Amino acid sequence: MSKTFEDFLTALAQKESSRRYDIENYSGYLGKYQVGEYALIDAGYYLHDGTGARKNAEGKYVDNDWIGHWTGRKGVKSKVDFLSAPEAQEDAIRHHVANLWKQIKALHLDLYEGTTVNGIVITKSGMIGGAHLKGVGGLKSYLKSAGRNIPKDGNGTSIEHYVSTFGGYDIESILKEACGATDNAENHRAMTTVGQSRSKTKLAKKHVGNGGNAQHYVVRPGDTLSRISRMHNLSVAEILTVNPSITDRNRIAVGQKLVIPSDKTASHSYGKTPYAPASHPQVGSTPRQPWWGETFVGGFRKKWN
Repeated sequence: MSKTFEDFLTALAQKESSRRYDIENYSGYLGKYQVGEYALIDAGYYLHDGTGARKNAEGKYVDNDWIGHWTGRKGVKSKVDFLSAPEAQEDAIRHHVANLWKQIKALHLDLYEGTTVNGIVITKSGMIGGAHLKGVGGLKSYLKSAGRNIPKDGNGTSIEHYVSTFGGYDIESILKEACGATDNAENHRAMTTVGQSRSKTKLAKKHVGNGGNAQHYVVRPGDTLSRISRMHNLSVAEILTVNPSITDRNRIAVGQKLVIPSDKTASHSYGKTPYAPASHPQVGSTPRQPWWGETFVGGFRKKWN
């Protein structure tokens, strides 16, 4: 039986607080999962108080002074309320996990899944565990350095220890559910009116047509709409017209599938297939990119001189 998301939370809580809801550590992290200000800001419980890091009694810099305002979500209006509210803490950790995963995807760190760093197979749950300890920035430093950079928290616990300890849990369903709900909310806010959305969809159908007069392109690391449009002999406006889901021309995600009108597509086949991963399991700098002196052809790595 696979280890579930609930198993992941149980293990995380045991590691962080011995599953105590009422605990606050010397750095100001709160509750069963030891969350800080930024986690609760993202989860909708706390408002940014505008203060930076300060020294605690032991001379260590901490960000969690909790002198700002609480939003009142789930009746939590103070630090004391939060420490005595199990329901709020369970809600907050789920939002925190979803937000961490969105940040991981935004930095394309999800592409490291399945690679090996210092003998550790990188998994979604392991990345969440590492980001919970040292933030997504710490996770980025660790992965992009191929494990040469190993950030540690104030207690000397390494991000590598968390990536390993919390790896291998099946958290796919909760990530899809949580991130999907967040994505839908953001897409809804991005649309100025329902009428505009419907108009864009009708216009897209008109340009693509019903006879399959289009192809698809999967966004790769380093791609921009300008680059993709030049690759297919199109304008950015033409691509936006048939992809009404794009609300910000400067924000496209690796792995996102775009519709490309085929009537003006250039004759070369560059970029028509999804970005294939290299067969080498150990990361260098960025995964799923050709090694120097190699290129991908039909999903296989080939040498070129």
